[in-house]
Amino acid sequence: MTRYRETHDLFHTLLQMPTNILGEVMVKWFEGIQFGFPMCITGGLFGAFRLYPKQRELFRLHLNWIVHNAKHSRFLMNVYWENYWTADLRELRA
Repeated sequence: MTRYRETHDLFHTLLQMPTNILGEVMVKWFEGIQFGFPMCITGGLFGAFRLYPKQRELFRLHLNWIVHNAKHSRFLMNVYWENYWTADLRELRA
């Protein structure tokens, strides 16, 4: 759980998601699929109900992308991000 808390903000950067409610919901969906934590799954599901209509539209637009990347990315909890502080972010996203 500690590692999850340490890396959560990095996932916002990696996924290019803002720290507003829409970004949080999208990151929770990614984390829920990647890690299977009940709190992430619950946050992703119920957080989507709190979105404004415009945010819901963006949510629907990006959801397939988030699900695809969560399923096809390596398990990101095991990445030692500390070793990549000087790496190009575009390379990490690839």
